Amino acid sequence: MSGQKKDAWRKSSHCLHTTCVELSREADGLRVRDGKAPHEVLIFTEVNARQFIRFVSGR
Repeated sequence: MSGQKKDAWRKSSHCLHTTCVELSREADGLRVRDGKAPHEVLIFTEVNARQFIRFVSGR
């Protein structure tokens, strides 16, 4: 999960303004935040991030 600049938050092109989830890849895992509350961040290890994405995508 490396290769991206720290604090490089990404969001879907389908988002309207700040009403979306934002993701940031870091050396130690994945960070997830709500665009409306950017100071509140969930931090996942790489393994937990994959499990989380599988869960929310219904796979």
